[in-house]
Amino acid sequence: MDIIESRKEYMVLMNEQNELVKKADLSGGFENLPGADIETFRQNAVLLKNYERNIMKLYPLEGKNPLITRIEEEMFERRMKQKELAGLLEVSGSKLSGVINGKIPVSMSLAKKLHKVLGIDGNLILENT
Repeated sequence: MDIIESRKEYMVLMNEQNELVKKADLSGGFENLPGADIETFRQNAVLLKNYERNIMKLYPLEGKNPLITRIEEEMFERRMKQKELAGLLEVSGSKLSGVINGKIPVSMSLAKKLHKVLGIDGNLILENT
């Protein structure tokens, strides 16, 4: 099959994928499946992805930036409001809000404060700014 042409074909392939996942789970992982099953799984995945994007108009969700998640976790753990955290980090409330909402990039000075004041891992900061 080169393309999924109907919802029925889509459901048949989804069921086949689910069965291959179960088979892989029972055998201890995909690496233990026969090569033909692995190839079928890969081909089905491409067909399903294309149908979902082009016909169903489904797109993958964008994940939240792990650095922002970590900042929010720190606020929660410290029971701080955004305004209080901004004061602790010596930045304006609007700047911190912009960073958390993804509208303002993390500056070098803020990155240093996130590390020094909140103890956020430097690698996490570098990889997500």
